[in-house]
Formats: sequence, C-alpha cells, structure tokens
Amino acid sequence: FSLTEAGYSPDFVGSLKNGIPVDFDRDHDGHSGWSTDEILNGRLSDPSAGNLAIWLPDSEPDIILLHIGTNDIGEIGYDQDQSTANVAAILDEIDSFENANGPIWVILARIITRNCITDFPIPCLESVETTAFNDSVATMVQDRIDLDGDKILIVDMEDGANIDYHLS
Repeated sequence: FSLTEAGYSPDFVGSLKNGIPVDFDRDHDGHSGWSTDEILNGRLSDPSAGNLAIWLPDSEPDIILLHIGTNDIGEIGYDQDQSTANVAAILDEIDSFENANGPIWVILARIITRNCITDFPIPCLESVETTAFNDSVATMVQDRIDLDGDKILIVDMEDGANIDYHLS
C-alpha cells in the first residue's frame, strides 16, 4: 500500500523533475541512460548536469533509491569488475556525504534483466550478464554491510518483480 496511506509524507528530492502523474512529487536524480561512471564523475557531453558529489549536497537525501548498472552492461568495453568498482565508489561518495551530514539509507536494486530477443540459448546472454553483475554487486555490498555496518538494503528487482523478460 502507499506511504501516504501509512501516514508518511515522503518528499522526493533531486536535480530533475519529470514523470507522471503530474500531481505526484516528481523530483528525482534518475539520470536515464547514464553509466555508473557518469553518475560518479559526470557526463562529458553534459558537464553542467553535474554528478553525485554535486547532487548529494544539493538534495540532502535521507534515503537513496539506487537502480544502477543497466547502462553499463552490454556496452562496448563493458567490464563487470569496473562497473562493480564504480558502484562501490558511488557508495563511498554517499558514505562520505553521510559522515558529514547524517544518516542515509541506500535501497539498492538487483537490476532488472534486460529483455531477451531470443530464447536461444537459454538463459540468454542478457540474463547471464545481468545476473553476473547483480551477484558481483551483491557480494561487494554484503561485505560493506558486514564489515563497515553500511546501511544498505538490497531489493530483488531481477527476479522479485515477476516480470517476463522475453520478447515475443
């Protein structure tokens, strides 16, 4: 059920404002098409859009919803270890901001599997790459939780969303 029905008054924050419905709080920092590196360091083609180190103090979030990595996988030169390291660096940047400004929870998604164009081979390459990335990030995050006490909750959007990823 909804947060408002439970008595909460969420205030979404971020440098962007769009989406539907129009009577909903549409602030966010969901930069569509951006890679993990671009979220961390900014986009060369649009330097004025900023990066995480700019967005955090501008928005001062208490909770961060992070569904990241989809735009890395399958790109030319994709390196799972580098993308996982970028997610770790993003979490480091959040930790750095948190240490100076108060607690932040991160709700981190096992990212949604990209659509499979064919059923052959099973599982398709897109699913295999997504699962491998998700497993790599989940292992890194669990270490952060166990060793450093990071406040991260992993949610399963890969399998838990009950989405049929095969194109017909």
